[in-house]
Amino acid sequence: MVSDTAPQHLTSENLAMLRGVLRDAGFEHAILPESERQFVAAASLLIKKFQEGLILRDELLLELELQFGKFQNTAAPKVAFMPQQAFQGLLVPGR
Repeated sequence: MVSDTAPQHLTSENLAMLRGVLRDAGFEHAILPESERQFVAAASLLIKKFQEGLILRDELLLELELQFGKFQNTAAPKVAFMPQQAFQGLLVPGR
């Protein structure tokens, strides 16, 4: 949905929402130079579309997908949570 009154300035809440859109689209980690360029292009596109009045999260995600396709994140997978005792070298009771 395009708003009739497009925001002139981005607030911290706007930026947080746009950051979330980038993260949900797979642009969270820009490790390789190519992905960093894509990240910057995607962020620029989001800001432009937002300032033009496209303010709904799902529509912004769709814009990114239309422009860049499904982003393949090449970052290492996240490690599952480990108990604090594992980091301290202590035995976990019952194991």
